Amino acid sequence: MIERLSGKVEKITFIKNIATNLDLCEIQIDFDTLKIFYDANELIQFNGLDVLYTVRPDVIEGKVEQVVCELVNLSTIRTVTSTENIKLIPEGATKRTVCNFAVDDVRFGGYYANVVAFMSGFTFGSSRKSKWFDCTMIDANSKEFSVRLFVKHIPTEQMEDLLNAYIGRYVNFDVNSTKYGLQTEEIVDLPNKVEQSPEVVVAMEVIRKVIASDPALTEYDSKYDFVNYMSTLIDGEPGYSLVRMASEIYMINAIDNISTDLDITSMKRAAICSHGYKLPSKTAWSIPLINVNKAQRIEQLKNDKELMIILDAMSREDVTPTKQTYIKIKGLVNDIIKIRRSANNEKIISNYADVVSMFNGLL
Repeated sequence: MIERLSGKVEKITFIKNIATNLDLCEIQIDFDTLKIFYDANELIQFNGLDVLYTVRPDVIEGKVEQVVCELVNLSTIRTVTSTENIKLIPEGATKRTVCNFAVDDVRFGGYYANVVAFMSGFTFGSSRKSKWFDCTMIDANSKEFSVRLFVKHIPTEQMEDLLNAYIGRYVNFDVNSTKYGLQTEEIVDLPNKVEQSPEVVVAMEVIRKVIASDPALTEYDSKYDFVNYMSTLIDGEPGYSLVRMASEIYMINAIDNISTDLDITSMKRAAICSHGYKLPSKTAWSIPLINVNKAQRIEQLKNDKELMIILDAMSREDVTPTKQTYIKIKGLVNDIIKIRRSANNEKIISNYADVVSMFNGLL
């Protein structure tokens, strides 16, 4: 595990430009002088501020240097003492210092060399004349985009194995912007270690505190190693499922301040347990069945009738106000994350898209 350090930025020195919006700079944090790849104009905002940062070794012009690979204003990440007042997405948390590409800046017909992005998945496609892989990437601003890689001289199975090994890593490629979207001819992986984004770190603390306050959820977490597993699971990027949960918790807490007619405890439990289907499973059951099955192994959760009604999307029990409210909360969070990530990262496999939409991913 990489240690996060903290200190005050004393000085920033521009060294040279590497590419568009990417410069090599020198940064002094307390008494340490380090190198950093960053946009110099944006880096200057950290001057004089307390920051949280991590370093990694890198070779620059033939010399081994300590390079800052994550830099965040310390004031944006604090120890979470409550789940109501801490800002989930800190200022500047969208920046990924290793990535050097912003999809919003792409212009039609443009060519972009030496792009660095985070790869989160891929799908295979083909026609009579060609085969390709649509690779899902995350850019420097945490936006999701797709790059099409055409398969020419490499067997499809071999390329699948290669791309599978790249998932969850930083990758490098050249990209053309065409009328058919972004396209590339080759993708290679990079050795840079991938870290959790600041918002995932905050979300993890929020979820841990919610779990610690509920003995039933504490047992659930202990049984399935829930938080630790979710922190490694790729949902666009590692651990982003925790951001989804924390977002729901924030909204449930807000409702708790304006209503006494809803079961807040059951809704908080649902925010956690509705992700149970993502845990390792030996069966291919439906999402609600797996969620219910996982929760029923914890006695207190099994006896929470409201929770069971929420998790069983097609329950024959009358739909309660609590279930209705939670479904709307889950849908609203999904919509917010679609806007934030410019994509729907939580896809539910079903032939009945309208029914799935009705239950906002619970089905």
